[in-house]
Amino acid sequence: MPAPIQLPFAHLNLTRNPFGELTVDELVQVAHLDVEPWLEWLESPEAIVQFVGEQGRGKTTSLRGLVGRRSNWRYHYLAEGVVAFPPRDEACVIDEIQRLPRRRRRVWFERLNLRAIGTHVDYTAELRAVGRHVLTVGVPVVWNAARLNRIVEQRIERFRRLPGEVPFLRPESAAFLVDRYGSCVRAMIGRLYDSLQGMREIGPLPFPEHDRPETVADA
Repeated sequence: MPAPIQLPFAHLNLTRNPFGELTVDELVQVAHLDVEPWLEWLESPEAIVQFVGEQGRGKTTSLRGLVGRRSNWRYHYLAEGVVAFPPRDEACVIDEIQRLPRRRRRVWFERLNLRAIGTHVDYTAELRAVGRHVLTVGVPVVWNAARLNRIVEQRIERFRRLPGEVPFLRPESAAFLVDRYGSCVRAMIGRLYDSLQGMREIGPLPFPEHDRPETVADA
């Protein structure tokens, strides 16, 4: 009699590791973003939103969140050393736009179909110079243990297999991650991925260096 098929992550009551790569739709579902203020700002044709922050802080997620609410918008990522422009008549957002030379950036800033950008540099002056109304959103948003816990819970619920217990993040572990990685969401999600990947039974997500008992000096 053949052995029963072992479904990946079934032992954790999950369909997959919630902290792995997500599709755009999945990312929007679990990102815990409030995009309404940004969409309200973008009701003006001249308006644009710029998400400013370092790598791994949430610029891409924020841009994806906007695109997820506008089916006719397209997300475009500018890879290092590669310059490929979206169609002129397509509403779009552009990630890593600081990789464009100033002259090419200005061409894009003049196009009203460009609705949002992700950048390491604040381009308020350049955007206003071509008549754009700029809303600057610094990323990351304020991070704390409670916010991280909400995102972890959303991801785990998204990939729950059946009713019942699932892995969870203890408040003290969330505080440990925020203390160690600050605002780098990518690093925190990477640690959560590794932690869950090694779990053999349902319980709290383990972090060995945090969970290690403190040594007590001999009296």
